[in-house]
Parts: sequence; C-alpha cells; structure tokens
Amino acid sequence: MKKSKILATLVGLGTTAALGSLLVLAPAAGCSQPQLDCRAARGDFAVKFVQQSGTCTSLSSGFVGLQSSYPRDPSSCDVNDPNATDCKQDYDKVQLAIQSEVLGYMLWNANDYSDPSAGIDYHDNDHKPYGLGEFRDIQPDGDDLCYVPALSSARQDMIQIVDPADPSIIIQPPQDITTSFSNVKLLVTTATPGTIFSADLAYEETIDGVSCSATYKVMGVWPPVYCEGVDAAGDPAPDDSLCKLTPETSAPGAVLLNKDYFDYVVCDPDIFYCVPSSLPPGL
Repeated sequence: MKKSKILATLVGLGTTAALGSLLVLAPAAGCSQPQLDCRAARGDFAVKFVQQSGTCTSLSSGFVGLQSSYPRDPSSCDVNDPNATDCKQDYDKVQLAIQSEVLGYMLWNANDYSDPSAGIDYHDNDHKPYGLGEFRDIQPDGDDLCYVPALSSARQDMIQIVDPADPSIIIQPPQDITTSFSNVKLLVTTATPGTIFSADLAYEETIDGVSCSATYKVMGVWPPVYCEGVDAAGDPAPDDSLCKLTPETSAPGAVLLNKDYFDYVVCDPDIFYCVPSSLPPGL
C-alpha cells in the first residue's frame, strides 16, 4: 500500500502559524446554509498528471498536499516573522499552499538523514517546498468555482543523501526540482467544499546531472481512497468499485469519496488510489 508523506511534511512546516489561520465554516447571517469562502480541503489529494509537453515522464499519478488559510494582516505584525504571536488575520483574502509529493519526499529524506550534532544538514534552506498564491475572489463565482491564477514556485535543491551507517548506500542522488502550479480551480459548495480541483503544472528537474522539463494538466480529489483489489488470478489489481462505495455499502469508518464524484473517478493502476479521469463541468 503506497502511503503519501505530503500531509505530514506540510504540517511539519508550521504553515498554520507562518501562513495564517485555517478556514472554518461560518454561518452567514440570515441564511440556512453556511456561506463558504473559497477554500481547499486540507491534506493529501490523489491526483492524475496528464502530460501536455516536455521530456520529463516521471509524473503520472500521485499526491499533492493543499492547505487554504486567511493570511496574516501586515498592519498587525511583522508577517515575515514566523514566530510573531500578535498577528491578526486578513479575512478579506484567502490564500492557498500546494506542495507536491516529490518535494515532500525530498524534505522527508532531509529530515530523516540530517544530523546537526555531526554537522550534517541536507536541507535546502534557500527555497520553500510549497507554492503559495491568493484566490482571485473571496467567495465562489456563480458556477461555484474558486480560482488561484498563480502560485509562487516551490523548489528543493539538495546534495546527495547517503546512509550514515554505510555512506556507499545512496538514499537520494543530488537533485534540484521545481514545481510551479497555476490556473488552479476548485469546486466549492457546502456539499463539495474544495475537495476536487484542476491546475496546470510546470515541472523542472535535474537528478544526478540529468535535466528535463514538462508541463502537465493536474486533476485531484480528496480524500485519498485506497482501491486495491484482486484479479481472477488473485494478484493485486485496481478495483473501480472501491471508488464508489457509500455508507450503506462500506464498512464502518471507511474513507469515502463524495458521491457527486463517482462519474469522474477511477482506480489508478500505479498507486491503487482513486483519481479523477475527468472533471465536473467548469473545472
């Protein structure tokens, strides 16, 4: 079973303090339904990458971490100080952070194998592993869509990481990877509060001296639902039916997708998680 380390890494960055307060549902005055600001579900999205151009072929499916928040108000504190405690939030803006799985794994390895006591630090302290951008509008448009036109580029540039017990074992070759997300669109309603999205991705990598670049269309859905079944021979195989379980047809406590997405998802044969094969109108 493939596990994503994105969420743990994203939370480990302290983004709640550094970026702003997390979004919560708040009832609007005089309305029976909550009035939602633009947002994304917080955590890992299972995604499909559809290559548009370029020579990199390393991305096909996987995970990205999303987190939306109200930014800190620069009139209330030094927003560049992550340790500032007197900051107020700017509730007239909403921002989105996105971190890709590939950068999450790089950061995870740096955390695991750095040893400050021995003077070993593999972290890239010059770049951020996540991109950050602002929603175009505070609330969804008439089609229940929210837009983030562009995010800052995320990058990790690391030297080779080796096993401290045996330096001949290479944990991670030297690599420099940059991800730039743009044209992000999320469907935001009370039933689907930022749990499916599309985006464009520009991707660049240099791994062990070999470089490539590519552009992708990205489609993602939350929560990640595991969908490994078995074929007639008893071998692991994708099972689309596991992407379409309901509370009535699943075990108690099972992780389920919104039924509104059943027509758009399939079980990916590479990661055995449900990913979009198409998108709702507008996305």
